Amino acid sequence: GPDDGSAVHLGSPLIALNASPSFTHFFFVDQDSANISALQKRCEASPLAQRVTCLTGDSNSLVRPIVDRIAEEDQVRIPGRYSSLNLAFLDPRGLDLQWRTVETLARLYTMDVIIHYPLMGMHRYADRAFKTEAPTKVDVFFGGPEWRAVYDECHAGPDLHTRLLSLYKNSLGKLGYQEIIEEQQAGYVPLIRN
Repeated sequence: GPDDGSAVHLGSPLIALNASPSFTHFFFVDQDSANISALQKRCEASPLAQRVTCLTGDSNSLVRPIVDRIAEEDQVRIPGRYSSLNLAFLDPRGLDLQWRTVETLARLYTMDVIIHYPLMGMHRYADRAFKTEAPTKVDVFFGGPEWRAVYDECHAGPDLHTRLLSLYKNSLGKLGYQEIIEEQQAGYVPLIRN
């Protein structure tokens, strides 16, 4: 039936914790210590609690030690080879995700990524960023100024975000990532939700 507001919906960390088959380790990062405290309490109720590491801070800064730890544990299992399969879910607040974070994750060639595209942040900030010469959050999100040429052509037109996503996916491809859905399929439209 319809959701009357009483339903409990698991957030992405708890969905991951309940996935089957299970992950061997979980790293959850949030800048808000209250969020991390609440998450730790929820994770303690799981039989997999010993596999969870909750960190308070900026994920852009904490990603390197996490990737180093995963790489180190892989080398212990099979020296000279990465053996783990990894998944990073990046859900930035606004435009807080930095391209260098995605590059750091790509060091593990067995790293899949799910990235939330910050549509509203881009709507609010892109025009101001375009008019600013200094590197802005948008430049840092895209890893350089290339987005500016796309914005200059489209501004707030209907295909702006489709083109910006294409640019981002092209950059992911240069890191070795491959798309699961091919854009060449007839009638393919990227899913963009507000």
